Amino acid sequence: MGQTIISAGLIVIVTIAVINANRLVINSQTTKLEGIARLQAADLAMELISEARLRKFDENADTVSYQAVTAFTYYSSLGRDMGETSVPIPDTLPYRSKVYYDDFDDFNGYKRTASTTTVSGYALTCKVFYSTQSSPDASTTSKQYLKTMQVQVSHPLYLTRAITISVTKTY
Repeated sequence: MGQTIISAGLIVIVTIAVINANRLVINSQTTKLEGIARLQAADLAMELISEARLRKFDENADTVSYQAVTAFTYYSSLGRDMGETSVPIPDTLPYRSKVYYDDFDDFNGYKRTASTTTVSGYALTCKVFYSTQSSPDASTTSKQYLKTMQVQVSHPLYLTRAITISVTKTY
């Protein structure tokens, strides 16, 4: 009887040790995936920013000569134009924004679902607004020669806080 109690106690101790070891391994893997997800989220945001920066500054922008700021799109009209509504929101592979968007502010309100070989299900959201040289991260309702794009990347499992990367484009 005494050895049975000792054996049962030993089994309980070994079980607790195995559970704690498994928990440690799982936490380590989760932390590793969170780090990978952060790097990949930044890469996805930069990829989208690079795509947008290839577009002209404004739908009404003249790319040959200097243009007055008054000719640019109104603040309330920043976003997709008539012919660009065929891009689904959220956009998925193959990304139609690469074909249909022709200027920087078309990405205002744009959403994309992206995946990598390691992690799937990233959600990218874009916001484009006029900004000033003194406050590039602050939105202004007046037309300017600067537009700022903020790309926010989130993931329901691996990003406890969304990552936001901004870029300012000048005319």
